[in-house]
Amino acid sequence: MSELSQISSQYDVLATTTDSLNDAIVSVKKYNIIHFDKVDDFSKLKLQADEYTLAKETIINFLSQFIDEKNVSMQSKVVLPFELVKDFKREVINPIAFFDNKALDLIGKLQSDSQINDEQFDLLDQIVSALDIRRTLKFKNLRAKRG
Repeated sequence: MSELSQISSQYDVLATTTDSLNDAIVSVKKYNIIHFDKVDDFSKLKLQADEYTLAKETIINFLSQFIDEKNVSMQSKVVLPFELVKDFKREVINPIAFFDNKALDLIGKLQSDSQINDEQFDLLDQIVSALDIRRTLKFKNLRAKRG
């Protein structure tokens, strides 16, 4: 595989992953508002059951690939290629104190349809922001290689 096609492939994966994870986070936020916030201002907010199920699955699969294997009792689907996971884990995940515990708690809440707190949403937002930055950098790299 040429360097250009490898960069292009990585960009495509990052773009798809970032978009699907961002959509999933929005769906989970909607679920939280609808089911746990008793605010009438959002009475027109709608969320399909299958949309929420897909959102939970997307977030769980994404987080699972970064959790220390000895703590995971579930099979994780690989979302990002190994080289991207390795870099992302080193640069973004490892600096987050107690990431495994936070991710496992979040996964448990998603699996039980429990309320997600602000700190957990902040963690998800931090991750998707870091993914988006990597996507942008990969796009600039791709554009530079194409000349």
